[in-house]
Amino acid sequence: METVSWTDALSTGVDEIDAEHRYYFEILHRFNKARADGFDPRRVRTLLNDLLAYIEMHFRHEEAIMREAGYPAFERHIAGHQRAAAAIQDLFASNPSDSEIHEFLNNFLSRWLINHIQYEDRAFGDWQSTGGGA
Repeated sequence: METVSWTDALSTGVDEIDAEHRYYFEILHRFNKARADGFDPRRVRTLLNDLLAYIEMHFRHEEAIMREAGYPAFERHIAGHQRAAAAIQDLFASNPSDSEIHEFLNNFLSRWLINHIQYEDRAFGDWQSTGGGA
């Protein structure tokens, strides 16, 4: 899996959301460690369970913050979250092989997550910093 790390370039300017995003990168590092250790199926399944639970919690929390602020792109943002959650649940339900997990983590968590943070979540932070929801 590609090594990805949190950088300030990924900051949305919303401290609560940024803290939760940093945790995603901790999960990625756990998957990297599991892969380096031989991808024990039980460990991978535990990590996938943790990932799914965390993503569901994070999406609900982020959406609540946006809803409360009156974010005008709220519905579009939720649709992106729903597509991501469906992709994760589909993978989880398919009893994926190690290579499928590896591919998913590279394509989804590494690429989708970074793009989502940089464009979608940052748009919310920018909107808030210019007085949106005030």
